[in-house]
Amino acid sequence: MSEIVLIRPPMVLSQYSLSTSATPPLAIAYLSGSLRAHGFTPQTVDALGDGIDTFTAIEGTVGLAQGLTINEIVDRIAASAKIIGYSAMFSCSWTYDKKILQRIRDRFPEALIVAGGEHITACTDYVLKDCSAVNICVRGEGEETFLDIVKAVYQSEELSKIDGISYLKNGSIINNPPRARIRNIDKIP
Repeated sequence: MSEIVLIRPPMVLSQYSLSTSATPPLAIAYLSGSLRAHGFTPQTVDALGDGIDTFTAIEGTVGLAQGLTINEIVDRIAASAKIIGYSAMFSCSWTYDKKILQRIRDRFPEALIVAGGEHITACTDYVLKDCSAVNICVRGEGEETFLDIVKAVYQSEELSKIDGISYLKNGSIINNPPRARIRNIDKIP
């Protein structure tokens, strides 16, 4: 079983939507490729792709979650998971993402939960204050940053040396320096 798990959550949309914007799971595909190129074998959970025909009403809203249910997502995570990467792309989905992340934390209290994506990058401090389930936020592109986090965990190295991450330390938000953007995208596995 894999100790590293990458999750793409369901798509959140209005029940009045006439279409969805389901797309290939590029974020977890790139992250998985980068990890595999360095000898790691992550498990991937594509909650949207694996439940593309499933729509669940989001309680108290006019929203729907397209994809696997929260319980189905959590049940698919390997029992051996130590590092869980979660892609939170859209701010409109954050309330639902937070529910998923909390359920993951409840099931995996010792796991390192790392969140990345556009919402995380735009609202890093808010995410760290709003969701205690998240240990680390990846700001910007995650292919190199997430790999560095995984290496640091397996080599017992300090997170303070990893550019592009934010985390809480003694109740204070630590924003490490930003990571340079990947210029040669053809070298990304």
